[in-house]
Amino acid sequence: MRHNRLRKQGENTKEKRTKDRLMTFFLVISIILFAGSVTQTSKKIGKVNKEVKDREEQLRNLQSEEKKLEEKYQEVTSNEYMEKQLRNQLNLSKENEITLVLPEDELLRKLVPTDDFETEVDLTPNYKKWARVFGVEL
Repeated sequence: MRHNRLRKQGENTKEKRTKDRLMTFFLVISIILFAGSVTQTSKKIGKVNKEVKDREEQLRNLQSEEKKLEEKYQEVTSNEYMEKQLRNQLNLSKENEITLVLPEDELLRKLVPTDDFETEVDLTPNYKKWARVFGVEL
């Protein structure tokens, strides 16, 4: 009987050891899986944070562009701008205003008389010319 009892205790300790090893194995696997999950989650959070920063930068750029476009719109819709465009593109003028329309540059060059005579250029330095004016000899 005693022998059976020792034998059962030996089997119980083997079973207990096997159960302990199995529990330890599952615990280690669970910890590894948990660590992997935490790592993946932190990577995803990093990507999302980067995307948020990129979108915020894009938003700032778009707001800046919107502000510039708003200023341009204000400029274009102003009376001064419209008047300038009417004057330049449609050649319109105000009442009692004289509009001078000049021909194109090529035609103007043809109409300008050419210099047939040569002018004499005095190459004397300015300080000598002034000295002559004040009667000083150098």
